[in-house]
Amino acid sequence: MADFNSSLFNSTRPVSTASTDACYNLLSKNLELRMFILIVCIMVILVGLTGNALIVYIIVKNKPMRASTNFFLINMAVCDIGVVCFMVPKKASEVLTDHLGWLVPGFTGRVLCKLVPFLHDVFSEGSTYSLLLITLDRFIAVVLPHKRWLSSKFIVLVIISCAWVASFSVNAVILKTVRLVRFNSKIYCMSIWDSSREEFLAYVFTMITIHFIFPIIFIPTAYTAIFRKLKLQFAASRNSISNQNQIHDLLRQRKIVNMAFAIVCGFAICWTPLALQGILRFTVFLDQAVLPCPFRRFQDASHYFLLFIAVTNPVICFTFGTVFKENLKRLYRRLCGCGRRRASVANTDIELNIDRVEEPE
Repeated sequence: MADFNSSLFNSTRPVSTASTDACYNLLSKNLELRMFILIVCIMVILVGLTGNALIVYIIVKNKPMRASTNFFLINMAVCDIGVVCFMVPKKASEVLTDHLGWLVPGFTGRVLCKLVPFLHDVFSEGSTYSLLLITLDRFIAVVLPHKRWLSSKFIVLVIISCAWVASFSVNAVILKTVRLVRFNSKIYCMSIWDSSREEFLAYVFTMITIHFIFPIIFIPTAYTAIFRKLKLQFAASRNSISNQNQIHDLLRQRKIVNMAFAIVCGFAICWTPLALQGILRFTVFLDQAVLPCPFRRFQDASHYFLLFIAVTNPVICFTFGTVFKENLKRLYRRLCGCGRRRASVANTDIELNIDRVEEPE
């Protein structure tokens, strides 16, 4: 479910200035809205970089947390960091300068025009693949426990590597089609397809099927089976008094599944508006050179709403993940020296108490 902001979900040709001028006056003439979006961009950069980096650090530093699901969380955190680096600054610059064209000229601009959308879509798809793999991992752990060997460390690393190869391969077409074009004295970075319209539409709908339709069918189906299996296991365990350990394991499993499901839901909420406008753009409004103003504003809103996708993972992990919260508190105490001060105060109290006991002698 890549973000086709820079390649597919935009028109392959500039829309007329009559459309853009009428629609973008809302942002250009509203200073409060521009400042609000700019503040949101800054917050997303800070929370996205810090939160996702902390997820990687906590999992890597704690051996008990190096489970298959957490490896996929690391992969997703790395992808989210990439999204922050290649998407948010561009959106912030558009709001700050009130300029939708490409700001970097010359050879450097041509290179960045291809590289930025390519890497952004690679990282976006990496997040999607991570969500699918997290869902598959939980499905195997709960519904197919006899196939647990599929979640071994070696298999997980191989699958993650294959996901990266697939992401780079699928988006390689961007390096060929995206280029700088001049329109009305402005330079734009756009996707220009030299092949036939049928080939372009076939590619678009293939991408939509892979990155939207398949996940939206597979993920709810898998989690329905997972929650149903957990419910049956709980019912069977409660009927037996001697299965306390099994109940404890089921509760732990349910917590992991709930957090994974929350991450998937957060991702879907952030991405669905962009997917919807992409489908409408290449179905209902396919042959319209001048897009309706409400639809253009919906496009813009979906792009800005997608900014929150980079902070969904850390917000959910540090809000609902008990282990993540405990490790974050421990890291905070270590950095601020609170633990040392408490230990020092405790040692001082012990020494004073010993002195008081020995004084009467």
